Amino acid sequence: GDRVVDGVPVVGGTLYGSGTADINFDDVESFEILKDASASAIYGSRAANGVVLITTKRGKAGKTRFTVNSQYGWNKPTNDDRGFLNASEYIEYFRAAAVNAAKYHYNRAGNWRGYASEQAAINDMTTYVEGRFTRYSGGTDWRNLAVDNDWEKQAFQDANTSQVEIGAQGGNDKTKFYISGFMNSQDGILVGNKFKRAGARVNLDNEVNNWLKLGFNLALTRIERKRVPDDNQFTTPMQIVALAPITPVRDQAGNLYDRHIVQLLRKR
Repeated sequence: GDRVVDGVPVVGGTLYGSGTADINFDDVESFEILKDASASAIYGSRAANGVVLITTKRGKAGKTRFTVNSQYGWNKPTNDDRGFLNASEYIEYFRAAAVNAAKYHYNRAGNWRGYASEQAAINDMTTYVEGRFTRYSGGTDWRNLAVDNDWEKQAFQDANTSQVEIGAQGGNDKTKFYISGFMNSQDGILVGNKFKRAGARVNLDNEVNNWLKLGFNLALTRIERKRVPDDNQFTTPMQIVALAPITPVRDQAGNLYDRHIVQLLRKR
């Protein structure tokens, strides 16, 4: 539904971000959900899915009160071991596939390649597969398992999260203030996902006389959002698991080995 902050409708929001993403919820005094007739009576057609009313904190008369809140944590993938083939299993699997393919072509597919014997077919298919191993291994010694990469662990990571909030609240019978600032940083468990946010808020209230009150609300927020596409088979780190475990991350010169690896791992 629509959101209203301190009486002002929030305009914006996309598929990737809410219009209230810039609100520090430590600044929130209360929120209320209006729906059905009560929402429509006030907000008309914009209230079709209900309205969320958010009220931020105000100053209170009395001695200035300071608050500090700090949070740190980390996130870890709950299932980052799906049992993909290691280098030894990968080589064994494709060698067996080469043998079975050779037997099929020689015995059941009419031997259309004209092999002299079943063993000749096996030798040819095995040579082809081992040529692929040489290509995928980037010049490393795949026969002795020189490289054994778990690409799933290259796509996922342990992610840190931190948030710091400070605030001051006070005033007198005539003028009251609430001032706050915050910083928030969160890495995603998927390489390339990141969210950073920093902002400040100033709420001032002044009672000029018995019939006039003035208010001033100012909120500034800067958001840095990096989101890995989850619907693009060429740029999501999840596709990195399709690489062979015998493929090195870096070549002998220390450069990222493959253009797809460059595209994915440069997000780290």
